[in-house]
Amino acid sequence: MNCHTKISCCVCFSIAMLVTVGGCRQSVVKSVPTSTGEATSATITAENAGDQAEDASAAESTIVGIDGAADVHPQADVDTNTDAETSPAAAHGPEAVGLRNADAETDSSTQAMTQQVAGPATIAASSPASEQTSGSDQSPAVELPTRESQPRPRDLPPTERVILLTPGGPLVVDIEITIDGDVHSSALEALVDDAFAAADVDGDGQRTWEEVANSPRFMYGQFGNLPITDDAQKSQLITMYDRNADGLVDRDEVPRFVTRNVGRSRSFSLRSSNEFRSASRSRSPLRQLLDFDHNGAITSDEMAAAPARLLSQDADDDQIVTLADFKDDAQATPGRMSNRRRTTEPETAILINDRTKWNSASYILQELYSFGDTVQASDWPLTPELFATLDTDRDARLGSAEVEQLATVRPHLRLRAQFGIQDAEGGSRKTSLELDVVDPAIEALVTSKRSYARRVSIELTGVEVEFFVNEDPALNNYEEVAQGQFSTLDTDGNGYLEASEVPNQLPGLDIPFAGVDANQDDKIEVQELANFLNLRQRAYRGQVRARAADQEDALFTALDTNGDGRIHARELAATPDLLAKMDSNQDGDLQSHEIPGSMVVGLVRGNPQQDDTLFVMPTETTDASSQNVPRWFLGMDTNRDGEVGRHEFLGASNRFDTLDKNADGFISPAELPPEMLGDG
Repeated sequence: MNCHTKISCCVCFSIAMLVTVGGCRQSVVKSVPTSTGEATSATITAENAGDQAEDASAAESTIVGIDGAADVHPQADVDTNTDAETSPAAAHGPEAVGLRNADAETDSSTQAMTQQVAGPATIAASSPASEQTSGSDQSPAVELPTRESQPRPRDLPPTERVILLTPGGPLVVDIEITIDGDVHSSALEALVDDAFAAADVDGDGQRTWEEVANSPRFMYGQFGNLPITDDAQKSQLITMYDRNADGLVDRDEVPRFVTRNVGRSRSFSLRSSNEFRSASRSRSPLRQLLDFDHNGAITSDEMAAAPARLLSQDADDDQIVTLADFKDDAQATPGRMSNRRRTTEPETAILINDRTKWNSASYILQELYSFGDTVQASDWPLTPELFATLDTDRDARLGSAEVEQLATVRPHLRLRAQFGIQDAEGGSRKTSLELDVVDPAIEALVTSKRSYARRVSIELTGVEVEFFVNEDPALNNYEEVAQGQFSTLDTDGNGYLEASEVPNQLPGLDIPFAGVDANQDDKIEVQELANFLNLRQRAYRGQVRARAADQEDALFTALDTNGDGRIHARELAATPDLLAKMDSNQDGDLQSHEIPGSMVVGLVRGNPQQDDTLFVMPTETTDASSQNVPRWFLGMDTNRDGEVGRHEFLGASNRFDTLDKNADGFISPAELPPEMLGDG
């Protein structure tokens, strides 16, 4: 039996020490005091002593406004940890780094690290059978399948690599991201190039922060930077962004300036939320509802009673149940990803790139899979071939140096996320997502896969993973916004705006007349306004932010077989069989550890202030109203699930049986005869 006891200290970093007592492993934490730095809004000192590393404190984005109030840009994806390269045990401990990964939000926009893929997988016929626990000192006598590395084919586009820490072992996921058809990093690089060129305001070939701070080309936030309108703000700007304090604008200082350090000033960032890391199965609200005898397991009788038990929570009697129906404090928006971190829980994902802290990554793997001990083969039942590939010395244990090979091994999955791609008619832009399983060993474990335009999911043995993409519509409608503003303000209808028509600032844009009048001719034409909006949003368009998290209720996700965030009538009817199938040892009791894990990864692009809206899983299900179905079908489909159940059908029972060709208790549009289609 493994025991894992932790003592935490909120004001100290901790060092985890492994102690074996009577065969039970315990993590005992030794507290080590640490100093803390402070940054106030009145005087910005986000770059505390020694933190010249690129990842600054969130306080960096605070500048005192004209009225003395702090002008704070939302730091939705910025961690407050620094990038100091130290031993995770000595400097961070399980609370600060092992469980709150300072590197979970790093980026590789320059793709400095060349990734590799391995050759075809060799899958052993027998699984790695070890009767020993992960805390045993004996190496398991098992021959694991391995994969030999080979250079990454040159014709493959660059990718971002994410390690998903599933319950059964790490999944290596490569994400190919494009923006307007180009490699995602090129959009932010182009913005940085333009801002760097504009920084030479006087054209003397030298760029100083002083001239940037005084330039009308920057002072209104035209390049996405914070507006600067008084001497105090100018001084603070120079302090924040002149990293080497030489007074000159270096190109590598510009990304933080134009992005306000959101997303760590890079084209891709990852935030790992662990709010439901250990609770999604053991404290599943749905499991607690179905376990009405409260014995800790869902018995066979409780499985049979599950549909009725769920319907008892259906307040609106539409034969559809959502998480909010039986959980009082459920998130207001279904499908919204958590953004919270708990210092006492392991991480959900690690971003791998040229800035990865490998000691920290190794520590996270140990904490999650072996309770602080060295990771062994039996700790990764889902990905044993990955373990064998990393275990180069064949001692059946993984050391820190071996973990670094996660950067070069062949991926298990490959995602293709496209942002800003126009449709076939050249109309509104749309996003899309595709998923390939590129590892044969993982392909053999796939039990189901769903694919929509913006969302894909894959179900493996013991875990289901959902991926989705979302994009802020405001990124691409700046011309419409400009035209709307212009039409409202141009009261005399002369085709341009004058200063007298713009009281103080343009409504909704918080920008004065002079900030938009680029050619300083005391007129604002509609194209000038559109150009301003386009330029100010380029930083948003050039950054993709990702979140990885465990879903709140793993059992609910498992029963929601079409992934629309609801358990509808057909799924309700199937719950007894689905629950019985999860009972892996077939003893008639479904324990929490038998419920598959449930993870989600979202990729979004847009204003970070809209992240609560952007990080919501898209609902993309079949809508019967868009199909060639009769009006009576749409009228009977009262819960809008695309089918007509027996409880919704208003005709004779024998007529329902005739239309329900597969006798599953539901009529789908595909079952209707041709003569009933159309407007009949």
